[in-house]
Amino acid sequence: MSISTDHTQLQRQLYLLGYSHALPSDGVVLVSTLLKDLQASLDRVKELEASTVRLEREERTTRLGHDKAKGELHALRTENNSLRAEVLGHSREADRLRRESRADQYRLSKVADDLRMANLQLKAESAELSRSLGDCQRRCEARLSELDPRGKIPRMTVNRPFDVSRLQTHKTQVQPAIVDLVDLSSRRISALEHEIEHLEDKLSTSGVELKAAQMEVKERDLELMRMNSEYERMNPTQDVGDSQVPRLTDQVDYLHERAEALEKEAKDQREQFAKEKEDLHRRWVAAENDRVAAGDASWWRQAVVRVRDSAANLARSNASNAADRLRDECQRILDSTPTNNQSNGHSSPQPLSPQSPQSDVDVDRLRTECANIKSLYAQTRDQLQEILRSGNAESREAVEKARQAEAASQAAVRDLQRQLENAPQYRELAESRAKEISRLEERLRKAEIDHRVELSGHSAEIAKLTEQLAMSSESLQRANSMAGDRKMQHEGLLAEYQQLVEQHRKLDKSLKQAVGEVGEWRAKADEREHRTSELARRADEYKLLYRQNSSELNTCKKTLEAFTSDLDSLREAHANDQREVERLGGELEQALRMRQAVEMSKDEYKAGLAKALAENEAHRSLVSHLQAERSALRVQVKAQFHLSQRLEQRLEALDPTSAADVTLAHPLPLSRSSSAAHSSRSFSGK
Repeated sequence: MSISTDHTQLQRQLYLLGYSHALPSDGVVLVSTLLKDLQASLDRVKELEASTVRLEREERTTRLGHDKAKGELHALRTENNSLRAEVLGHSREADRLRRESRADQYRLSKVADDLRMANLQLKAESAELSRSLGDCQRRCEARLSELDPRGKIPRMTVNRPFDVSRLQTHKTQVQPAIVDLVDLSSRRISALEHEIEHLEDKLSTSGVELKAAQMEVKERDLELMRMNSEYERMNPTQDVGDSQVPRLTDQVDYLHERAEALEKEAKDQREQFAKEKEDLHRRWVAAENDRVAAGDASWWRQAVVRVRDSAANLARSNASNAADRLRDECQRILDSTPTNNQSNGHSSPQPLSPQSPQSDVDVDRLRTECANIKSLYAQTRDQLQEILRSGNAESREAVEKARQAEAASQAAVRDLQRQLENAPQYRELAESRAKEISRLEERLRKAEIDHRVELSGHSAEIAKLTEQLAMSSESLQRANSMAGDRKMQHEGLLAEYQQLVEQHRKLDKSLKQAVGEVGEWRAKADEREHRTSELARRADEYKLLYRQNSSELNTCKKTLEAFTSDLDSLREAHANDQREVERLGGELEQALRMRQAVEMSKDEYKAGLAKALAENEAHRSLVSHLQAERSALRVQVKAQFHLSQRLEQRLEALDPTSAADVTLAHPLPLSRSSSAAHSSRSFSGK
């Protein structure tokens, strides 16, 4: 009873599962065992799904925590960038202060040099003035010492030194303290230079520390970037689809591009042929105009050969190019079907066997069309060769006739010239010969017209050939389009067959995977657990790194604050330097005023010197006047002396006793004479 009940229950369960076959009695135990295993597997699958949902929820929570950490990292990066910008601003300010201090130092050094030069110039000028005054004083003393101090000639007291201080005013006297102002300024400038060098050394050390801090900040940025890249690599976005672009679309696009390229090439060839035709027509018209203008048979022969060669070469090249293109295109079309099938990676399947005869018929039809095109090309080539041979023969005959006619006409002209030179009775013969020449010219014109007609016939044949080539290209394009349609149908059937094969493969794969589904779920669950533990471990590592970076960032902030305090001290020192520079500027202005005062005193010295020189000139004039008076007095003294001598001689001659009495009675003239003699002796000695 229990066995039948179990059999009925198992039959009902199998019917619910979709198995409508009768269950044999000997397979009840096996089927019940399989159903129990299936139930256990389904329960395990549900548990795994629940654990998967829980793990996904935990993963989302962890991702939210990581997003928060990423936001904090972004804020720290922004703060780091702002600190870096502030550091750059401080460094620029320090550079500006250093440049200004160097400029002030250079300017003060220039001012000090100017003051030193001005002081040296003033010293040199004052020394020169004192030297010139001493020389003038010595010259005056030398000139005045020539006068006799014991005589009664009034003279000036020039033994005292020449005082030039009375020429200066009390206001312009130079104080002794102002003279040493330049030395004081130079010493102050040297002290400022030493202080500026000390500040520059301090600024260089602060710059080195700032560069070290910037390098640390850059290293922290690189570490943050590395952490972000690891975090993004740990949580990649799985948004890329598994579907690939079908090959059929690529092949259709390739066929469209190939058709457009062929159309463009055909259009370019037609345009090139039209251009060559126009060029040939233009050359023919130019040759015709030149021939009409020249009227020379040799030129006509060369023009005919040139036009014939150009037309033949053009027709031959166009025909060969068109035939080569048609042959290559046919070969490409014939080879495209197996190549595309091989590129698609499909072999000819069995279900497509009813479609193969149609494709074979298309291929045979294309081959016949290709053979027809080849035969047409051979026929066209033979016709062109025949036309060229006939044209060459006719042109050679025409050229030969033209040469013979030209030679005959030249011989006739020479004969006529000789006959006209020999005798005038050959005029009738000359007229007949002229008529013959005119007939020959008429024949040449007719031959020219015939050649034109032949050329027009050749051009018509070339046009026919071009039309045939165009028709063959159109037929080739139609064949290409039909082949493309057949190819698209064939590829569509191949795609359908491939889809069916893919569906069959998927079903087979799903059936094969049904057996090992439980193991895969277990492996996935273990992988999820391992991944979750790895994520937790990396999250802890990130937290630790974040704490370390936060502490290092705090140290960087402290270092930056120290730098800012140093920069404030540098600014205060720079302000003090500026105040010192202003004070030095005031001292410099005072020194400049002192220089102006010295220049004014120099002008007064010059005025005193000029006045002293004027007085010297007056003294010179007085000395010259005194010398003139002295010479006059010498003359008078000599005259008195001679007069007294004559008187004495007379008195001695008259009476010596009376002369002695006279001398005793009048001692003064004798003393005067003796003094005059003494003075004359002294002057003569001098």
